[in-house]
Amino acid sequence: MERLKLVFGIHNHQPIGNFEDVLQRAVETCYLRQLDVFAEHPNLRFSLHTSGPLLEWMERHYPEYDKKVRLMAERGQVEPMGGGFYEPILPAIPREDALAQIKLMRAELMRRYGVSAEGLWLAERVWEPALPELLKEAGVTYTAVDDTHFRYAGLTQTPMTGYYLTEHASKSVAVFPISKELRYYIPFREPEFIMNFLRDVHQQHPGSIITYADDGEKFGIWPGTYDWVYNKGWLRRFLDAMDRNSDWLEMVPFRDAMSRPPTGRIYLPTASYDEMMEWSLPSEAILRYLAVRGEVEREGRLEQYRPFLRGGLWNNFFVKYPESNLMNKRNLFISRKVRQVYPDPDDPLKMSEARRNVLRSQCNCAYWHGLFGGIYFNNLRDAIWSAMIRADAALPRSKTPKINMFDLVCDGYDEVIVEDEVATWGFHRRGGTVMLIENLPKSHAFHNTLRRREEAYHHIPQGPAGTTQNNEDRHDGPATIHELSHAGLAETPVYDRGPRISFQDHFFGPEENISRFMGSIWKEEGDFLAGVYSVRQTSPIEIEMSREGKIAGMNARVTKTYSFGEKGRLAARIQIEAEAPLYPLRYGSGFNFTLLAPDAPDRYYLFPGKGAFDNKMNSTGEIENVYRFAIRDDWRGVGLEWEIDPPAEVWRAPVYTLSRSEQRLEKTYQGSWALLSWPMLKGRKALVVDITLTML
Repeated sequence: MERLKLVFGIHNHQPIGNFEDVLQRAVETCYLRQLDVFAEHPNLRFSLHTSGPLLEWMERHYPEYDKKVRLMAERGQVEPMGGGFYEPILPAIPREDALAQIKLMRAELMRRYGVSAEGLWLAERVWEPALPELLKEAGVTYTAVDDTHFRYAGLTQTPMTGYYLTEHASKSVAVFPISKELRYYIPFREPEFIMNFLRDVHQQHPGSIITYADDGEKFGIWPGTYDWVYNKGWLRRFLDAMDRNSDWLEMVPFRDAMSRPPTGRIYLPTASYDEMMEWSLPSEAILRYLAVRGEVEREGRLEQYRPFLRGGLWNNFFVKYPESNLMNKRNLFISRKVRQVYPDPDDPLKMSEARRNVLRSQCNCAYWHGLFGGIYFNNLRDAIWSAMIRADAALPRSKTPKINMFDLVCDGYDEVIVEDEVATWGFHRRGGTVMLIENLPKSHAFHNTLRRREEAYHHIPQGPAGTTQNNEDRHDGPATIHELSHAGLAETPVYDRGPRISFQDHFFGPEENISRFMGSIWKEEGDFLAGVYSVRQTSPIEIEMSREGKIAGMNARVTKTYSFGEKGRLAARIQIEAEAPLYPLRYGSGFNFTLLAPDAPDRYYLFPGKGAFDNKMNSTGEIENVYRFAIRDDWRGVGLEWEIDPPAEVWRAPVYTLSRSEQRLEKTYQGSWALLSWPMLKGRKALVVDITLTML
């Protein structure tokens, strides 16, 4: 009887923008340790995928990682596995970029390890039916997705074994189903339990293939795993058990499993793993989904109906988080421009740095949110924006401002993108607002903020953080990240009424204050905050955005004229006209911006002539009669200055979101807010204010 082949794959990844100490700890407590333990068992062979951002960082700081992998690859123990080099979601980027990502990874693996990778690690296992054609063109022979993908296609075998062929436009690739049982058992159950599970598979399906492929961070980085995997010896005990059972069980990489014929043909629907599809749903839909699934589970029918209970699509994150959509669509726009100037060379290793930066900014982690982190980490978003801006800055720029009008974010409205030699400004018709404020020389996105929004877990004060497991899936080791419980909410979450962007129009009474605005309980007297403005270009360096609406029930009109006469400078004239005097209401223009660190001494406000005050970015306060103020980042050497006429009262406050981390709910700084306001004039139907923003 042929031995059972356990296809074993490890996926090691860290996103661009992660903190140096986090990367260092990950390499020393996980990535190097796992290789050393596997090296003690040379007969156990496996596939290893290491993402491009991690490879780049380790090449500079831990070159011994590449040396270890190359040695293990040369003796046939490790199969280095390909993928998109910067770990993009392939269906979310242009075809040209997807091919460039895959080819760059293949070239890098050949340079580092002397291997031509035919396998591909599919980031977050996000599958779409047209992918086989793309993968085949890129030289990919096989990949792996969760077994749930196969169940969605109608397969019922438990556990799922073998591998299948799928195709698009007659371009075929092999697809391996990753066992969900093994994903949850390894490394959380005792090796003897896992051996018994595999023995049952072998007896039921003699000579078959079963696939395990999952995050390498489970071997040392996930909470509690370092002590369990290394100090208590789980990994050595597991590999020892594999060796002891070698008469019927063999650990192999994906390429070796391909020596056996495919189990059959299949067409997989658009899907990702179960948890990801849940997270991509709107918050309210997640709660309904969990309620339905819980009801079915209590009735003992979950396994029967699981293939028909599924969440949304990965791309739904672009709707759930418009900040993610803006990053993605800005990336696509810059990618088109860069490809025209820097086409991909025949040798991917000779790719221009501008092209690499486009690909870097496609690293998926900052584009979504699930169990923890993701888009809520401003350092990850900053890395995406910085790479994009560096790519854009490498392109030829006109000495005079260039105004483009097109639907950048694909929402049905033409946005306005204005480029000069040192800055990019982006305007949205909804609210007549500024959504992009980019400093090219310093690669900084001032607009990189995040809205405070409802998340499903805000309504689950106690209990499992993520998709729960069945009772029979209890384990012997540390809790999986899907089981980690979190503390209840220490405070009531506050949700923003709209996006955190700039030049937002507020009309409010004299009783309002900072606390009411930050608590989202102020009374808005106008309907301009989210109203759609008309836009027209009035000169080569000027646009006008205007809207008729209501203020305190009266007809009114707001006109904003944005001018771009000097590089790095935006001059705005805002005119409010009403059918009757609006006093004692106030008009406010709201701004949202970030210098990333809330309390670092080198990130601060400047209010000339206003004396001493708490000037850090997390400070809250109000200052009257302000004609000029600025924010300054001495670490990056960048700043933004406001010039105001007539002088305004300025309120400022930090913006914190409440999101889930590995073990608890925590407040995360996303940026700062400033409101410039003026009283409407007594006996006057109009108010005109001038605000000039200048890059420092």
